[in-house]
Amino acid sequence: MWTTRTFRATQDAAALVQKGDTEIVFIHMYGHVGLGLTGANIEMVQQIGRATDGGRRFVIAVGDTNVTAEALEASGLLEEAGLTLIRPNNVNMTCTSGKGSMIDYALVTTSFAAAIVSVEAVTEVPWGPHFGLRVKYRTNTSDIMVPEIVRPMDVAKAVEEMEEKGWVEENPGGQPSISWEEARNMTQEMVEDCLSYPNGAVTEYTDMLEITEQTRNATRQYAEWSAATEIRHYSSLGSELRI
Repeated sequence: MWTTRTFRATQDAAALVQKGDTEIVFIHMYGHVGLGLTGANIEMVQQIGRATDGGRRFVIAVGDTNVTAEALEASGLLEEAGLTLIRPNNVNMTCTSGKGSMIDYALVTTSFAAAIVSVEAVTEVPWGPHFGLRVKYRTNTSDIMVPEIVRPMDVAKAVEEMEEKGWVEENPGGQPSISWEEARNMTQEMVEDCLSYPNGAVTEYTDMLEITEQTRNATRQYAEWSAATEIRHYSSLGSELRI
């Protein structure tokens, strides 16, 4: 269990545990009073982010940041640092001073957030006005899978790579060399192939709502249109992507 009082004099206190191939780093954090999300408090979050080693270390940082959970989540700083904020699951405030506030919580490496079983506030403590925090986590992290959104390559970068492979020819007029009908015919088989792969969780949800067929039809129409549009656009830049 972490407490604000225990570590207030040593806010950089940290410990490292090796579990198999995973390094688990425990950090106590304590933000400066009255700064809000500026200066040293921003640097504190950034330092915790750097401790994750680009998401390869399982960092669990717990303490009193003196910044509300809402403000930190809205700042965009967590995404930049590769961190996820986890509130205590049994209270709506962790500091009872004034009207109360949620300024004690856990920051964990986003890629290991699924290993956190729970974060609970310990309300029966011999000090105030903060509660203690108890974190439970899984030590076996080898089977954790984290879904990530794959960002498509931007057009300029794609054309640059195609030029290096000799797939781009001069097209001074800038008009598509592939007709709309050709592009649609090229992409239909590709779209059908993609739709043939099972998507269990989504299908269960759409089945429950009885909209599976409508969803598949809408997905098919959008995919065929967007893929064909992309092929025609590349052809206007001098690259004929024949599928």
